[in-house]
Amino acid sequence: MNDNPDTNTSSDTNEPPKPKLMLDHTPGFVHEEYIDQGDIVLFRSTQPDFRLDFQADISWFTEGDPQTALSFYMEPSGNNYWQFTDPDQPSDLANHCGELERWLDDIGAVCEYLQRRYPELPVLEC
Repeated sequence: MNDNPDTNTSSDTNEPPKPKLMLDHTPGFVHEEYIDQGDIVLFRSTQPDFRLDFQADISWFTEGDPQTALSFYMEPSGNNYWQFTDPDQPSDLANHCGELERWLDDIGAVCEYLQRRYPELPVLEC
């Protein structure tokens, strides 16, 4: 991940400005519609050192009690897990905790921004 230049831009003057993020998130802010799945992806990012994926989206459900909500979730990338074959590997991973902290801080800023951007939508709770 690279340091990110100013990402504080907005094309719609009625929406709050996007947060200034510390890292470059690829793809970052998107608008990917998956209507058949009941989902619009708004933001995606991966933390490569710890192999974590984050996604923010608007989800809706047509079965049961229909609800449209913001969804924020993080999960391991693919089926990744950590298998250590050397006693130094845990310490090597610990050296990347600063990057993980910056990534999580950015994720928090994205969640806060999207809640301000879509105040009418509740946040989905599992």
